[in-house]
Amino acid sequence: MDKLILFVVVVAVIVAILKILKEKGFSKFEKKAELKREENLPYTGKKYLITLAEKKFFDALQEAVGDQYYIFPQIHLPSLFFINAKGREWMSYFAKIRQKSVDFVLCDKQYLTPVLAIELNDSSHERLDRQERDGFVNKVFASAKIPLLSMKCQYNYEKYFIKNTIEKSLNLKEPPH
Repeated sequence: MDKLILFVVVVAVIVAILKILKEKGFSKFEKKAELKREENLPYTGKKYLITLAEKKFFDALQEAVGDQYYIFPQIHLPSLFFINAKGREWMSYFAKIRQKSVDFVLCDKQYLTPVLAIELNDSSHERLDRQERDGFVNKVFASAKIPLLSMKCQYNYEKYFIKNTIEKSLNLKEPPH
């Protein structure tokens, strides 16, 4: 019986010491396990940055704008907008945009200032949840006075149509104050 009590006390002391070491980050075993997990990360590179439909549009867009603008695909909204709020309010507004992106952003070549964003709309944009998302994104762009152009996804694109549509969107842009 005395040996059993001694055994339980020793195990309890060892568990307590390991817990303290773990909390302080000194667990040798935990470090080895963490390194092993990092060695076997589940990431692989994507073969393509954009879809085939987006690539077709990108090529036509490149022809339409020539070397007038840089074209950036798949830009997340937090890369485009400052949030003029603080604390929890900032976190709330950030949470609303953090996982959203636009298909393309045209930037001026001198300062890389975004001048126009483009969404390529396929049939998924007909879903109610997607329409609600699109409505919110439209409001975000409008509040920041960056034009957002929605283009219907097509099999082929006419570069002159794209060019004219972009020019109209940029001419409708409200001048800076």
